[in-house]
Amino acid sequence: GVQTCALPIHPTRPFLDDMYGVTGRTRNFFLKAPGSDLNLEIEQFDGTKAKRLDTHIQDPGAVQLIFNTSDVNLLTGWLVKGGAKVLSVGRKPVEVVEPDGPAHAILFQDFNGFFVRLIQRDLPAKPLTGPVPAYINGVTIGVTVADTEKTMTFYREVLGLEVKGLPFSPDEGHIEAFGLKGAQFRESAVAFPDKSPQLHFFEFKGVDRKPLHPGVADPNSVLIRIAVKDMDAVVARVKSAGGQIMNVSGGPTVNGRTKWLIVTDPNGIHLQLVDRNAVRQ
Repeated sequence: GVQTCALPIHPTRPFLDDMYGVTGRTRNFFLKAPGSDLNLEIEQFDGTKAKRLDTHIQDPGAVQLIFNTSDVNLLTGWLVKGGAKVLSVGRKPVEVVEPDGPAHAILFQDFNGFFVRLIQRDLPAKPLTGPVPAYINGVTIGVTVADTEKTMTFYREVLGLEVKGLPFSPDEGHIEAFGLKGAQFRESAVAFPDKSPQLHFFEFKGVDRKPLHPGVADPNSVLIRIAVKDMDAVVARVKSAGGQIMNVSGGPTVNGRTKWLIVTDPNGIHLQLVDRNAVRQ
């Protein structure tokens, strides 16, 4: 069985009020997937009155957590039994072709409106030696964008990151795995320095799309935390590139020696920029 406990809820602090634009109380917890350096922070605010948006995977601003798994059929069975909403055609894993070879993928949606995609690479079976491998062995984040070229320009000019993309594809396997019909999609990825997992972008066409614009602290909202250097220079580039600063004060928030800033990219995705040791003490 799974043990649960009530997480304490605490009053927000002034620097959080400035970043998130809400006052009240908050609580959070962290998730870390085996095989990944990505930390997922799940946070709840009681100062926002917004309700979750009616989201679709093709809507710009939609977010998907992409988990690599060693047994997609087993996990699918558990999730379906638990009442998860399956979006893939046929309500079962679909054969797809990933850049590194054939795989099976399936898409779910949780009650917050976030999308969860499981992918199992179809690798040759190897005899088990040592510890039994984890069912989950990696995670990345995928974001649906309105325009790949505009997105690539923003991340290059503001953060100095290169985005590598592919042309549109009518790949029926992936389209069925996304739960769509008659659509096309293109995928691109941001390559961060060090060990940070890639951030993937997906653009769809041939299907109705409705941009999502959740508030920073609303359900369906995601904050992608990125460490930067020289926050003041980053702020100038954000304004020059047409990004929107979300902090109530209109500029970075200082907490200790760290500067925090939340901005939106061209798709309405919130980026939480962090400049550590920016303030001398």
